[in-house]
Amino acid sequence: MRGGGAKITREEYERFYRQHFPAVRRHLRYLLGTGGEADDIAQETFLRLYRSPPPRDDHIAGWLRQVATNLAYNRMRSEKRRRQREEKDFLLSGELSLSPDPEQLALSGLARETIRRALHTLIPRDQMALLLRAEGCRYREIALALGVQESSVGTILVRAQKKLLLKLQEEGGHEDEVP
Repeated sequence: MRGGGAKITREEYERFYRQHFPAVRRHLRYLLGTGGEADDIAQETFLRLYRSPPPRDDHIAGWLRQVATNLAYNRMRSEKRRRQREEKDFLLSGELSLSPDPEQLALSGLARETIRRALHTLIPRDQMALLLRAEGCRYREIALALGVQESSVGTILVRAQKKLLLKLQEEGGHEDEVP
């Protein structure tokens, strides 16, 4: 048991790291779904242990898990705010670049405007799903961005594409313009 503010010894730190790192990393992979972010946050968790250890060692596993969970939630909130800012900036910019391929870039200004107007009639979740898919994002990435289950992404995309196609047809667009 350590007094308030007492530092952890190198030997204690190494023992805790060997003993608890795999479980902390597993927990973070479950929360985040990605290995790279989980590894980064696990490292940050153990850095916090080294810099500011808990006063007692008898609940170190729970302390590490709580710190890791808090860091993961902070990262997810930060990521969500970033996505919302980017989506807002994108929608306000008035530009629609669904795909960087030359064929898409060759669309006339009128066709882009038609697609943009039709896209803006969709709910924000459907807009974002279509835009992320058109940018080449995988279902897992889209699910994280939308805050939905990965198994729901396919259904969301199909429904959004159908809504966009109907809107394009109403405006005189063409089926082959749907992302």
